[in-house]
Amino acid sequence: MTNHPIIFMNEMAKKVTIVLDDDLVKKLRVIQSDMIIKLQKPVPFSKLIVYMLRKALTPKLP
Repeated sequence: MTNHPIIFMNEMAKKVTIVLDDDLVKKLRVIQSDMIIKLQKPVPFSKLIVYMLRKALTPKLP
């Protein structure tokens, strides 16, 4: 199981439509299932997408 900290912020959001390649969806579903097992509660796919985008777009500290 991979180690993903859970940081779901409750902020105002906009609804958008995106298209993801099948390979990305498969990887995201694996991460989602790991989080569900770790948290023992549902993890919505949309919140996972937001979490992963925030993680990727947050500047790394040196």
